[in-house]
Parts: sequence; C-alpha cells; structure tokens
Amino acid sequence: MTSPSGGRPGPGVGQQAGAGASRPDAAVRRPPQGRHHFRPPDPADAVDTPYDGPHDRLPGPRAPRPWYLLVLGQWPIFVVLLGLASGLAVAGFGFWRRGATMIGLTMVGASLLRLLPDRVVGLLKVRSRALDVTLLAVLALGILIMAWVISPTRK
Repeated sequence: MTSPSGGRPGPGVGQQAGAGASRPDAAVRRPPQGRHHFRPPDPADAVDTPYDGPHDRLPGPRAPRPWYLLVLGQWPIFVVLLGLASGLAVAGFGFWRRGATMIGLTMVGASLLRLLPDRVVGLLKVRSRALDVTLLAVLALGILIMAWVISPTRK
C-alpha cells in the first residue's frame, strides 16, 4: 500500500515510525520526480537584452481583445456555416437539387475565402492553404456534379 505523498510507504503502512530514521538517506529529502514536478526557473538562464524600440511603448503582453471582436473576427467560418445551413434547410423542404447547389456554391465560396491571408480566415484555416483550397474545390465540384447529374424523380 502506498501513501499519497510520492508512492513510498508511509509510517504506519508496513513499517514503524522510527524504522525509516535508521536509513542513511532518510534525512536527505529529494525533490519529487515525475511529470507533475515543478522546478523554479534558474536566474542564471535569464538573458538581459536591451530594448532598442520606442520607449513610450515597451514590449510586453498585450491586453486581450473584447469577446465581440473575437467573435466578429471569425466572419469567414460564419458565412460558410450560414450558407451550409440554408442549403440544408432548402433541401429539407423538398428542393434537394436547389439545396445541393447552394451547398456546392457555399463550398466554392469557402475555397475562395480560404485564399485570404491567414490572419483573416480564422477557424477556416485547417491545413496549408493549398491543401485547404484544393480539398474544398474538389468537394464543391463533386457536390455540384451530383446535384446536376442525378435525374429528377419522374411522376
């Protein structure tokens, strides 16, 4: 049985309280080893580099942006999700060809939006730009071809 303090048996679990004091390493307290051990930073590792920029704006952590700016910064994925939801709604009402066309055109728009700079696209960026654009364009082409090649139901 082990104690919660490091996995060693405590006094009362398998040994007497004074039994551990006779060992030579009992007086030496070692820091815990394992993945949850925190070692404070060494002051010798600190590097003091001079700052050569403007002194009215010293470097440091920036203040976090307000939540509404964080949400508004994700407008490309919002536009794509809105287009997908509207295409699914149209298809759900029984106009599957129009709905599939809307979904395919939304995917074309997503591939074009992915061409924007990385700082703008936000959550639309998943992989490299070339791979994202290629996969979205192939998916859009496949959806559009299926939407227009499948013959409508006959009555």
